[in-house]
Amino acid sequence: MNLDQFKPWRLSIDELVKLNPTNVELNFMLIQLCLHDAQKKFPGEIRTAIEKLLEIQANNLHDHYVKTMKTPYYSGRLTKMMKILQIVEGDIRRQREIAQLVRVFDLFCIDFSNPEMFEFF
Repeated sequence: MNLDQFKPWRLSIDELVKLNPTNVELNFMLIQLCLHDAQKKFPGEIRTAIEKLLEIQANNLHDHYVKTMKTPYYSGRLTKMMKILQIVEGDIRRQREIAQLVRVFDLFCIDFSNPEMFEFF
């Protein structure tokens, strides 16, 4: 259903390359991506633990900017990071929708480069 499988990710990759994030920024972005959906799905103690992890990570990012990079005014960089996260989340949402359509209409199909390899199985 998607001839160019990397096309949806190009914008987010281009923006990420432009930002050239540090390891701490990448860590923050990955944790944010992973736990954002989980925070919505799970109630109670799990949600509280996720919120605490996100808070710790946000504090680590702040310390990284202020102490390590000596950049007390980092809102522009943080805005760029959040924009990238929104682009990635949009790409993930679109891919999930396509996967759901594939499952509902049983559209999964595989083309083999050498189909004769599977004739005997």
